[in-house]
Amino acid sequence: RLLSTALDGSAEVFDMASGRSKKIGGSDGLWGGCWIPLRSIRTPPEVAPWVPLERAQIVWLAGDVGVSEDILSSSVWPFLDAAFLMRTVQLVCPSHAQAVRNEVAASHRSEHLALVFAEKGVWLLDESLRVRCFTKLPFCAGFAHVTYSAELSAVVLAAKMNLAAPALWAVALQRARRSLRYSLQVHEIPDGVRAPRRWPMDVLVGMCAAPGGRVLTLSASRVLTCHRISLGEE
Repeated sequence: RLLSTALDGSAEVFDMASGRSKKIGGSDGLWGGCWIPLRSIRTPPEVAPWVPLERAQIVWLAGDVGVSEDILSSSVWPFLDAAFLMRTVQLVCPSHAQAVRNEVAASHRSEHLALVFAEKGVWLLDESLRVRCFTKLPFCAGFAHVTYSAELSAVVLAAKMNLAAPALWAVALQRARRSLRYSLQVHEIPDGVRAPRRWPMDVLVGMCAAPGGRVLTLSASRVLTCHRISLGEE
């Protein structure tokens, strides 16, 4: 699938396999976006051990034989979408709740969200382009480059328009541990360049994510820089 954004505020997803597309419109001009694998979004640490509720449990059967947890994990949960797992199975089968949460974060899951941004804000959209989360940006993101680091669970934006502000910013994503609710938090990333930056020499013209929570940037003066980014435990 391809994700595209436009200055008229619209975002569109094109399915190359089926040839179908879905488009939404908005009031803010969108400058870009990227796909976010759901499995890569961080969840907060467990503050207390999970204790299943004492109530009637649903028993999964194959004929008259109960289905084991191993079979459910290998042959049932992978074929159910994340929304059904978190909103239905987790609630009606408390004894399988931990296995369900593990499944949503498993490496084989294919669900994605989309993060799109305008000059002063970012939106997190689900695969149907419904808004799941929004936050404002403390800088102008017009013409910004964007890349996603799964190791950081964060989108990195390289700003171009405000030379008096830092060039690199991170939008950290977090998902609630037992639901599909999300939050976004903006972080300033020190880049070692004194403000105000010089035009056009210090303007970033390219960027990509690298292993180990690193981001590579290329300036107009042909300076390639490797940034080691750490967002703590947020």
